[in-house]
Amino acid sequence: MTGISTLGGLAATSLILAFISLSSLAGTVAFIIVVIANRADPDPTGKRPMAAYFFGGAFVTLFIAVLGALIAVFSLIGLIGTNNNGGFYGSELHPATDAAIRGITVGLLLVVVAGAAHVIHARRGFQLASSESELASPTRRVERGYLAVVSFISVLVVVISVFLAIYELLGLIAPGVYHAGSSTSQAKALLDVVAVSVVFAGVFYSHQKLVGGSLRLFEPRGEKSADHEEITGGGPNSA
Repeated sequence: MTGISTLGGLAATSLILAFISLSSLAGTVAFIIVVIANRADPDPTGKRPMAAYFFGGAFVTLFIAVLGALIAVFSLIGLIGTNNNGGFYGSELHPATDAAIRGITVGLLLVVVAGAAHVIHARRGFQLASSESELASPTRRVERGYLAVVSFISVLVVVISVFLAIYELLGLIAPGVYHAGSSTSQAKALLDVVAVSVVFAGVFYSHQKLVGGSLRLFEPRGEKSADHEEITGGGPNSA
């Protein structure tokens, strides 16, 4: 029964990671089509190619950093209920712990390296967009395209991960009904999908803050008049 539950948790985690990969790929394609392929529009300043590069780089490095964060969290969660006395692997005295440490190290390195690259690219992209006074300029549209695609992917991942989290919780409450295994493996699967939900909810929130109030999914009160002055809110200037 434990084996079945473990496979169920791995399947849920694998499903989320596969969905993240497919969503990121679809988002990249959408970004290219919406932003770069629309070359018929006039670009008098010639900034659109560099804006596409900056925000494209920010897009890719963002999800690499997110993947690194999830790898680190999954590795840490994997230590719950782990028995290190089950034998040796090569020269390792604690194979499960050592494997978790390696996973955490890889994840944190991805967060640091890709995160730094993301901050640099996003900052330059927002600075380039904020230098345009015309709200309908090609550079501003590239900026809004980036924010829209990231928000779209984040919402999709949060919806799927919340669904899986509720299902795993039901399995933890009523294991017989939902064919769940041990409470430990079920709890680990639940923590995995909760971690995904929290990370992508944070990504969604941080990028929605850079969008004007009337264009956000949840429009904040008292910002309707400010949106007419700058569609992208205070994001570019605050980056």
